Amino acid sequence: MKKLIMLFIFILMFSANNRGSVHVNENDKNKLTLENIYYELLKEGIQEPLIVLAQIYHETANLKSKVCLKRNNLLGFNTNKGYRKFVSWQDCVLYAKSWQDKRYKGGDYFIFLKKIRYATDASYIRKIKLTLSKVNKMDFLLEKSDDNQTTIN
Repeated sequence: MKKLIMLFIFILMFSANNRGSVHVNENDKNKLTLENIYYELLKEGIQEPLIVLAQIYHETANLKSKVCLKRNNLLGFNTNKGYRKFVSWQDCVLYAKSWQDKRYKGGDYFIFLKKIRYATDASYIRKIKLTLSKVNKMDFLLEKSDDNQTTIN
């Protein structure tokens, strides 16, 4: 009986230690990576997530820009005082979702971006399409099915 109790205690201790390692994995979801951002875009229901991911890649210089790192701003959202600051990059994704819901009513996303004059750069759409071709080749996307792939016309 003592052996059984000791075994039970050992199993409880082992499983408690494993829960700690799972917690570390949960923290990995908060790291600023394109893969984590992509899954957050999907989770929040962002339309055209691959195009938006390409925009993020472009706007943040592959997550290295000051606006991204210091303001958690993935898409260059502005206020009348400058770049908007977010508590976390996930909050920026939530803001992007509400921004998109108010403005985008379907159709070709590139035409939408051009029509609303999303960027001041006249070649922005061309640059995003080029970036999208890079994004589509990222390892974490190649492992997935083609269900969410965006084609460039």
